Amino acid sequence: MAREVPCRLGAISPALGEAVMADGTEYLRAGDVARATGASIRTVRRWIKDKIIPSTKLGGARLVPRADLERLLSLFSTTTEEATNDDDQD
Repeated sequence: MAREVPCRLGAISPALGEAVMADGTEYLRAGDVARATGASIRTVRRWIKDKIIPSTKLGGARLVPRADLERLLSLFSTTTEEATNDDDQD
């Protein structure tokens, strides 16, 4: 059985801090990433600092491209699924 990765990206609205740049790229603040992943804001900031999640700096804020977060979450989901399947075969 695959472990579900908490992800509520669809529930994030621009009012919660999502920014859309002129090129159409959507960015999220650390708090939005935390809500989407179920992690704490402190953990998300550590992920950004450790470059686990790519980010860009705009003014004083670090913004995470929404597409990169979705890609990371899908990789995590796939990796978790494979690990769970390996455990089931034992």
